Amino acid sequence: MGHIGQATCVFLFFAPLLVLAQTVFRDLDGLRGQPLEADRRFSHVFDHADQLGRTKLHYHGQLRENVRLLGLCDACAPISCTRSSVTISFDTDVMSLPFREGEVLVGDWTWGCADDGIMPNAFYREIVEINIETPSADSPRTGLVNVTFETVDKSLVDVFVDLDIEFKWTPTADPDFSVAAMNQKRSIWGKIKSGFSKAVSYVSKAANTVGDFLVGNGVTIVDFDNSWNFNLFHYNWNSATQRPQNADIVLYQYGRKSTSGAHQWGVEVHCLNCYAYLQATIHFKMKMTFGLVAGVDLPVFLFTVGGGFKVNADFEVDAMYSFSKTIREQIGPDVNLPNINFFIGPIPVTIKPAIRLILQVDLNAYATATVTTGFDFGVTLNPTGIERANGGFRFIPPSISTSAGIHPLVMNVQGGAGIRLTVIPQAEFNFYGLVPIFFEFDPYVDLSLSATAEGQQARCFSGSASACFQTDWGIDAKVGVSEIGVAGYKFGKPTLPVSIGFTIISRRALTSKRCVSSVYNQPCYYWATGNFGTCSGVFSGCNYGTQTRSVSCVSTQGVVQSDQTLCTADKPAVSQSCYMCYVPPTTSTGTTSTGTTSTGTTSTGTTSTGTTSTGTTSTGTTSTGTTSTGTTSTGTTSTGTTSTGPTSTGTTGWPREP
Repeated sequence: MGHIGQATCVFLFFAPLLVLAQTVFRDLDGLRGQPLEADRRFSHVFDHADQLGRTKLHYHGQLRENVRLLGLCDACAPISCTRSSVTISFDTDVMSLPFREGEVLVGDWTWGCADDGIMPNAFYREIVEINIETPSADSPRTGLVNVTFETVDKSLVDVFVDLDIEFKWTPTADPDFSVAAMNQKRSIWGKIKSGFSKAVSYVSKAANTVGDFLVGNGVTIVDFDNSWNFNLFHYNWNSATQRPQNADIVLYQYGRKSTSGAHQWGVEVHCLNCYAYLQATIHFKMKMTFGLVAGVDLPVFLFTVGGGFKVNADFEVDAMYSFSKTIREQIGPDVNLPNINFFIGPIPVTIKPAIRLILQVDLNAYATATVTTGFDFGVTLNPTGIERANGGFRFIPPSISTSAGIHPLVMNVQGGAGIRLTVIPQAEFNFYGLVPIFFEFDPYVDLSLSATAEGQQARCFSGSASACFQTDWGIDAKVGVSEIGVAGYKFGKPTLPVSIGFTIISRRALTSKRCVSSVYNQPCYYWATGNFGTCSGVFSGCNYGTQTRSVSCVSTQGVVQSDQTLCTADKPAVSQSCYMCYVPPTTSTGTTSTGTTSTGTTSTGTTSTGTTSTGTTSTGTTSTGTTSTGTTSTGTTSTGTTSTGPTSTGTTGWPREP
């Protein structure tokens, strides 16, 4: 009794605290989703009074600027969560994406993040990378995107700037304490009665379990259902994000420039979205019961193995060539102007000005070519294994599906050429041949030609080409220092000459841009095939049948052509053979047929088993359910006929693949 008394005292002491904690947490749980103040501060007061006293809880604090609460994001919905990433569905029609790298995501347990891999919990994660998946063309909503955050764990210290919690409990001041104590006892007595009722319920469940073990179907001793995924091999594949780790891999790179620098060319080969992986999946499910009467039973058993292999590669070859050259020639000799003489303090200074005319021609041309194609190949092993069904074990036959495709060949060629003509009047001011300062006035005219051609070879060839021509003009200027000459020698190379250029009149169109373009779409036709239907035929046991499908000649615009000669490729097969097995019904023997109608007089009481009447034409070999025609029989309608053939009235057989 001493132990019982101690347990009772402990229960009476902690019961009010448990009730109080439950009330507080229920109140705090209602705060989820409330907005923050403008300075990211928050505050809440919990004030509760009952017969035991008054409880007051006040907490207030401030969040850091880089904290983002997922519970306040109306456009966010959870998709998946791992130890290193969080994936959400974000509706850009509601708001623009507010997340940035370096911010801390805060979410509760409803997001499904489990640090221990079992129980979801609240999380604090810092964003280190943001990956946005653009919606596909067949997406029902263009504004809905999937966003994956690559994250690292943080703590509450990284969430709050400050956090203050104040807790105060004041006992009741009721002078009639006996009434309060009586109410407290009544409340405790109600909890004791509730606990006793639960104990009775548990005892009842235990008794039922013992009863099942002794005389019933037994108790479950094993109940297991789990799946495992294995990444056996992967190349450039991130299984967590289900996308390539590197979307662009440079396979080859070559570039060269001529000695004069006028010519430059290069070649690059890229692998875009290249990846490969081999995955396996094992599913094991088992339920085992044991009873004193029923013994050991295995009502549920399933073991399957599946997996798949996928490879994808898009190759892009880029080739580039460029040419640039400047031709600069002086027209005629220098024109010397009178010297300019002046003093700087006591020192005389003479400047010798001269004017010359220069013709400059700038030539440039470029060409780029890009070719892109690729392929994908996949093999999927659908789950195969052993399953327990209808009291026995059944082998699930292996089924392999493959997919392969050659990506369209896309070619893009661009090129252009330009020429700039500049007539340059240049003035030079020479300080005793030591500091030759020059000034250029550069009016120019540009003539440019550009062309682009693009083609794609899928089922048919389609392409486009365009060419544009334009002339521009403008005025530039330049000031600088020429080579220094002393006593017939010139100094300064390669540092001199040096100059600073600036624009007086920016480039302006002399003639408007004129372009010509052309689009070519080769008309083509291809065979469109449907899926094969069910295996048809008359089966008795296992036998071969036929599957058919639709095959039509269709244009690239999706129009079915009546003239199938437009499709030059070999026509795919319309039908193929198949192998099916007939599963006999489980209650085919001993079935009694009734209600057979024959033309003429109806009699009762005569029993026939598979009997054929003389002169009577009967459909089928068994009289069960057969309507006789042509002759009126008396007393040939039978009741209680037993069917022993492959077809039985009242039960259903079904074909299946082996």
